[in-house]
Amino acid sequence: MNWALSIGVAASSGDLAEAVRHGEEALGLYRQLDNPFGTGWASYMLGSLRARDDPPEVVEPYFREALIIFARAGDQSGLLLLLAAYSALANRAGQTERFHRLGGAIERLRNESGAGLADVPVDFMDYGIPERPIGDEEALRLWDEGGRLSTDEAVQFALGNAAETSE
Repeated sequence: MNWALSIGVAASSGDLAEAVRHGEEALGLYRQLDNPFGTGWASYMLGSLRARDDPPEVVEPYFREALIIFARAGDQSGLLLLLAAYSALANRAGQTERFHRLGGAIERLRNESGAGLADVPVDFMDYGIPERPIGDEEALRLWDEGGRLSTDEAVQFALGNAAETSE
């Protein structure tokens, strides 16, 4: 079964519960197969699907698992998507400083890597790459601080726990 197709068809038709069911099945199988690439993408997709309706404490563990996997693999597209997911969680939680710092880190990584996957809109996700703030000096200062973070520092900042990236 092509889990990505099943998730995409269900999500695009508005059946998020069915998409989540397919995603949970895929995630379990990838974990059982000890397939980090599949596990990372399935975890990211599930977090993204759940982000529409579930609170951050339900969503974040999916994003955490995927971000750790992509950081270890050096997967630039995966890193961008997950940092964008973390910035969306920060924005929803009203964590504006965190949101802007992550935005700056995302902008730098996107410019340096050329990874364009994060620019492709996905209709069942209600977030994307944050845009540089205009006219807000404090937001721009935070954005620039985030832009000076190394990729590893940005991952650690998103996770909120530096020890997680060195396991």
